[in-house]
Amino acid sequence: MIGLSTLAYDLDGFLLIRENIKTQNPTLERRVTRTATLDGLSSISDLGYSDSDGTFFLSITNITQTGIDTLEYLVKNYANLRLSAKSGCFEGVLKLVDTNTFPIQATFLINKRVS
Repeated sequence: MIGLSTLAYDLDGFLLIRENIKTQNPTLERRVTRTATLDGLSSISDLGYSDSDGTFFLSITNITQTGIDTLEYLVKNYANLRLSAKSGCFEGVLKLVDTNTFPIQATFLINKRVS
């Protein structure tokens, strides 16, 4: 299950989604760059791991029309949302909601981990 909610109180700003097997949790990735050097080697700059590099790709099949309306309401009216999943609780932006396809696709960009 994945919960989406507003940061500020909004009676219509909450949705509980049952995950589809195609839902992708963020992959673990470090902030690393590699630059070729003139001596034929390379220089690697490792700036560590950050949760804010992660993206949730949601695939939603079991949703009512009210749920679709809530998703559209959230993406139209709120820049920052909270997403709760088995991997943690995150604040971020619901970048995309595509209700023209089935399953419904949504993209959530993580700004920071709450817990």
